[in-house]
Amino acid sequence: PLPPSPPRSSGLTQFNSHAPLIIVRSTQEEFMDPHLDAKRKANLEAKARKVFLKKSTRAKAFIAKQRATDASVLFSPTPTRMLWVPNMGNLSATDAEALLQLFSAYKGFESYTASHSDATQTYAFLRFDTPENAKSLVEELQGTKHPLQANRLLMLIYSLIDPVVEDACEIEVAGMEETPISFQSEEQEALTSLLISTCPTSTNGAETPLLVTDTASAPPALAPLLARVSTPIQLLPYSPDSISLLTFSRGEGLAPTLIPHSEFEDGVGLFATCGFTLTFKNPDNVEVDREVAPLSLVSLTEQSRFQWSFEVSPSSGADASEIVRLVVLKKVRSEPCRCIYHAQCDTWRTTAISSAQANTIIEEKYVKDVYNEIASHFSATRYKPWPRVVEFLRSLSPGYFACDVGCGNGKYLGVDDTGVIVGNDQSKNLVKIARERGHEVAVMNNLYLPFLSSSFDAVISIAVVHHFSTVAHRLQALGELARILKPGGKMLVYVWAMEQTGKRNFGSQDVMVPWKVELAGEDKSDTSSSEKVEEALNETSELTPLPPKLEEKGRKSYKVYERYYHVFLEGEMRALVES
Repeated sequence: PLPPSPPRSSGLTQFNSHAPLIIVRSTQEEFMDPHLDAKRKANLEAKARKVFLKKSTRAKAFIAKQRATDASVLFSPTPTRMLWVPNMGNLSATDAEALLQLFSAYKGFESYTASHSDATQTYAFLRFDTPENAKSLVEELQGTKHPLQANRLLMLIYSLIDPVVEDACEIEVAGMEETPISFQSEEQEALTSLLISTCPTSTNGAETPLLVTDTASAPPALAPLLARVSTPIQLLPYSPDSISLLTFSRGEGLAPTLIPHSEFEDGVGLFATCGFTLTFKNPDNVEVDREVAPLSLVSLTEQSRFQWSFEVSPSSGADASEIVRLVVLKKVRSEPCRCIYHAQCDTWRTTAISSAQANTIIEEKYVKDVYNEIASHFSATRYKPWPRVVEFLRSLSPGYFACDVGCGNGKYLGVDDTGVIVGNDQSKNLVKIARERGHEVAVMNNLYLPFLSSSFDAVISIAVVHHFSTVAHRLQALGELARILKPGGKMLVYVWAMEQTGKRNFGSQDVMVPWKVELAGEDKSDTSSSEKVEEALNETSELTPLPPKLEEKGRKSYKVYERYYHVFLEGEMRALVES
């Protein structure tokens, strides 16, 4: 047999290291051929992986199209208890029965459903009782020979939804689990009394500490809850050492909450003695309601911990005055966060790249570096000036001296010849393009502009300030724009808004926005970037960005870069300027 492959994420592109893989469209060679030397086997395996990756990307696009749903709400990069099985071909009743027998032999199997989209394209759906049991199936069968079609490999994709539950698709919040906890009557009474005495009235969702770092000092009434979180099974990845209380009335509700990545580990527990409805929201503005039973622990790990915020919507019913006391169990972090959800991670948004540079890590890796990579393609799409910006510049008094901070390829530097406009940008490659067009430009960082104060009659900043990841940096950027402006001068600033109508619909202020670059020629078959993304899901020992993904649409292949944005709420820019 082949030597085991390197450890990989148990997501879409994992192959079974112990079972022989066959080459797609090959009838002459198999990996198990004893006459093949090691180098040839390695080349065949690499070829098979690339073909498999391209097919898996097309399969996800096909399923998303069939369900008229964005792929981001269908597929999970981490294990869930539900699996898509695409590319099943035209299944007969006998074939379906054979597949049922195959999958039902695995531990935790619950159901199998086939969806016939047309005469030749079918995909199946599997449900297991736990993500762990679904993962076991993936680890054993992913990338192995298809049980019904000799020229195909079996493909398994983790699902965020359960399409069998209802036509509207129930979306699974990956990493969220609810577990009922039983108490003796005196234990429950003591715990309820403690919570009421700690916060007798609503605090509008403000956090009240119950325990900080020292488990030994925990109130005795908390001991039964702490014991049941750890035994007979560990409900959280860590034993909590920080416990707080969020208190609110049902009429007030609880504002959207995302526990800071930098302060606490993966694994947050939510517990209340009463039942309530918990609403989760992800950056794509997908909302999921979960009814939480009384005396249940909701454990949040991975996506549900790091990417989804949670809230409790206000109620206007008869119980609006009832007080909900939500116990939050956390583990204080001892090392920097290594999660892959960088737009939501305050470690990425606030940590400086180095002592010599002003950027945070996310500003450096997902703004500056990305724009350097995509400069040529980005510039080719940015040739038409916005009319309002042109109108602003042409309204200035003749002979003006203006500065375009974040000028990109310099498209505004030549729109008006009644004054002088100079530009600067963090991206050296965009500055190079602007300079080749004959503009006066230089590489600069908006946070530290090397100009004397009161230098310019006008300053423009078009789609720049939303790339800064902290309030302090956004204030500093605006402050620098104001500093270099003469008294009585004019400034025009544009940023992306969160409240939009049209194709963009944000569920979070801190988001990643993709930029797609079409691949041509030999680059189309290069799936190494997709493989690196999968590897990066597990490789989190360093604060390194995820590499670009590979995406296919029809016959075209794209490399997808992620750019960081902080989209502004209505009134947020005005508040920053006034402060």
